[in-house]
Amino acid sequence: MKPKKPIIPVIILIILIVTLSWFYFKNKRDSNNYSTGIIEADEIKIYSEVSGKITEILKNENDSIKKDDILLTIDDSYYKLQLNQAEANVKAIEYKLEEAKAGSRNEQIEQAENTANQIKALLNGAEKNLEFAENDLKRAEELYNNELISQSQFEQAQNRYYTAKSQYEAYKSQYQASLNQLQLLKEGSTSYTIKNLEATLEQAKALRDIANLNLQKTKVISPVDGIINKKLVNIGELVNPGTPLFSIIDFNNLWIKIYVPEKDLSKIRLGQKVKIKADPFKDKVFNGEIVYISNKAEFTPKNIQVREDRLNIVFEVKIKIYDNEKLLRPGMYAEVSLGG
Repeated sequence: MKPKKPIIPVIILIILIVTLSWFYFKNKRDSNNYSTGIIEADEIKIYSEVSGKITEILKNENDSIKKDDILLTIDDSYYKLQLNQAEANVKAIEYKLEEAKAGSRNEQIEQAENTANQIKALLNGAEKNLEFAENDLKRAEELYNNELISQSQFEQAQNRYYTAKSQYEAYKSQYQASLNQLQLLKEGSTSYTIKNLEATLEQAKALRDIANLNLQKTKVISPVDGIINKKLVNIGELVNPGTPLFSIIDFNNLWIKIYVPEKDLSKIRLGQKVKIKADPFKDKVFNGEIVYISNKAEFTPKNIQVREDRLNIVFEVKIKIYDNEKLLRPGMYAEVSLGG
């Protein structure tokens, strides 16, 4: 009978090999600083910026969308009328401004010249009457001083003079006013009038631009590439500025949050490039970049009671994921290699 081979040493050898292998791969993995996390993405809320009834919804939940895709439309009838009114107001003010800069019509100038000439003729007549009344007063004063006429006759001469002078001054003032008016008509509107119209025109153009902008906002467009996560309204609903319409997952801003132990914090830095593997794509490596490292440590677990548990102090790290092929989705588990 052959002697049995010892079994225990073989078992011990197998256990030793397994144990050494486990430590080898663990150390190798640890040296590469692997961390795991869940892929996340920014969620963008889309709100209405105008009031009105929803007339059409072009995108629904889980639909893929591109930047500038129209998501829904709001009744634009009122906003078209507003824009037409604003444009008509701009044209009316532009016409007034052109007329003001061009000056007055020839007929108005001719009429003003005729009025000035008529007043000038009356002024000339009043001037002659004043000269006659002044000479008559001088003679009356001389006769009165020589007691050749009565005081009543002298006062009558004075009254005729004062009346003639008052009439002359009145016609003189009217004639100067007619000349000023004629000058204004010949020169056109004053600079103040033109500046006022120019300011009014700028205000009207601003109101037109606002009306046009409001009309454009009746078509709600996507600001990013992504997927419709939630549709929050239905056709026929009335919305107001601030009414939520959609939530969109932004695939241009995928990221993963991991926690790095305090002892490894010195091995990472902002802007550091990393490699990422996601569970559904085991053979594919995605690039990433560290964009945030927390300044505040966290404890895992939270209830720290003994000194040894301080080894569980970690720092939150956020990594931006570059996925040009749009393969990754929020919620996927992924593994990050920080290098080593």
